[in-house]
Parts: sequence; C-alpha cells; structure tokens
Amino acid sequence: MWWEAFDGESAELLRTVRRLTDLLIGPRAAGDAAPTGLPPAVWGIGSAPDEKGRWIRPLVVVNESAVREAGDAVAAGRYVLRDLLTMTHRNRLTDLLAEWDVPEDALVDVTGRPEAAADVHSTDAVRYAYAAHHATVGMPCVLRDSGSPGFITAGHLVDRSGVRVSVDATGPGGGRRVDGEVVCWQDPFRTPGEPGWDYAVVRLTDPADSVRPYAHNGPAPPPGRYPVVRGATVYRRMNTPAAVGTINGALAALGDDQRRWLNVWSFAPSGLLVRGDSGSVALRDDSTVLGHFVGGSGSSPASFDFQYIQDLQSCLADGLGGEVLLAPVGG
Repeated sequence: MWWEAFDGESAELLRTVRRLTDLLIGPRAAGDAAPTGLPPAVWGIGSAPDEKGRWIRPLVVVNESAVREAGDAVAAGRYVLRDLLTMTHRNRLTDLLAEWDVPEDALVDVTGRPEAAADVHSTDAVRYAYAAHHATVGMPCVLRDSGSPGFITAGHLVDRSGVRVSVDATGPGGGRRVDGEVVCWQDPFRTPGEPGWDYAVVRLTDPADSVRPYAHNGPAPPPGRYPVVRGATVYRRMNTPAAVGTINGALAALGDDQRRWLNVWSFAPSGLLVRGDSGSVALRDDSTVLGHFVGGSGSSPASFDFQYIQDLQSCLADGLGGEVLLAPVGG
C-alpha cells in the first residue's frame, strides 16, 4: 500500500482503501463491465481530506455516464456519497457501491474517463509513430550509471525504451533543438488492467547540455501523514503560467483496463492543466516534489475536471531510484 497507518483512524481508512482497491482491480472489477458491455462504473479508489483538511475520507472516482444512466442530471464534481444517493435513482453504480459497502461519508468524484495528457495536434508533421505526441520536460535528474544529465517525464509520451525524442529548448542563446534518448520507461498501458507507473527517463545526447534545475526538498511524504490540505504548484511549459492549486486526493489505483495508474495525487481546482502538460513537475508549498502530471478526466476534451500527478516517491522506491539521482536538493 502507498502509505502506512499511524493511528486508529488512519488504520480504519487504510483497511477501507485496501479493500475497495482489491475490488476495483479484481475479477469483477469496475461494475461487471465485461458481461454487460457497458463502460466501467468506477474509475479509481483512494483517500482524501474532509472539510477540515483531515486526511480521513475514502475517495471513489466514478463514471459520470453511470451516475446518469437512470436519467438523473448530476454535474461532474465532488460529492459526499450520502448526498449523491439522494440525488439519483437506483442504477448500476448505486448497486455496485452498496455491494462494495462503500461508507456513506466517502467522497465521490463524478467525472469522465481518465486519459493520458500527451497532446497531438491535427497540423503536426508525423515523422515517426509518436513524433506528434507532445509532453513537458519534467524533473531534472542524473543517470546513476553514466552521470549523464537527463529528466523525468510522462511514460505515455512514447511506446518503449530506446526511443529518440527532441526538446524545443529555450535556454540562453535562443531556442534550439536538443536531442535525447529514453533510457528507462514504464507505462501501465503495456499491462492492461494492472495498476502501474507512468514515467520515462530521457538522457540528453550531448553531455554539454543540461536541464534547468528546480530547488526542492526531496520527494513529498505519502498522504497518510498529511495533517491538512497542502498547496501545490505545477510548473508547465515555458512561457505558460504555472498552475497553482491544492492536493485534494490520493488514489491508490485509477483508470480502466486500457491504462490504470498506481499511486496518483488528485490536483485541484479543475481546468488548470491541459493536454501537452504531461510530465510537468508538481511541488508542494514546502518545496517537496509530488511528482509529474500524467493525465486527467472530464466531460470536455478541451480541459480536465480532475487532474492527476504520478507520485515520485513511489516510483523511486519501486526501481526508478536505482536508475536516477534527483538534482539539486535544497531550496
């Protein structure tokens, strides 16, 4: 599990999140989508703060179309489950939440399908299968085996390790193209249905090149130790304003059988991040690194109602830390 319990209240929350996560990714996952031919009713399971900022609520991310199957006009957004039940007639989703014994004080995010946030423009020239995909240079790093400079970005930008990418660099001396190679790669798309990591480590081809550093205080701690909601900033593409918001959830698993992320933060408010911002670094207000933006969900293709950040500490602990060093450390 992403985090450990530290008192009785957090132990109960941990048991609930673990139980619901097992149901989500089990053989009858997400509302028996296979036998009915319908899309999943549940997208994700995690935890979130209550109205006082205490991190004690279970969090369920659900399919907005399942909420509205009985004709109920429920807008995308966050609800307390007991309130949501008064707004809807019995449907596939309500039956599933009752079967799973989801607590009535759980928070429920009603939204569309979570999607990766790499961007393809209709006017892009296609030079390679993934040449038209756009993401953002993320956390600077150093490759442990070679000492070469590099950076961490979203894994769904490419389809495998060894792929060459190019960066539209905007450093001193004006814009130029900087080449790199993906040397370490994970994408849950390659393991359908199983939660996984979404990152790519890019080594810069020319060792004389470098990535502008972020002052930081190391990876952020796991959600169970948060006493209150914390502010966060996502550093988007050059010449694009940084997105300033808060972390309002931590999902142990999120997505569907095509791509399901493991350990992602929910970032609010809505509409701050767009397609193409994948890989953007997210820092808490204490300068600890949350991770990088990987995707979002919502009703409109133009923006996201909910935005998700891959947890860096989890990735480092599960293999990435053996490949890279973060640099620099200290604000």
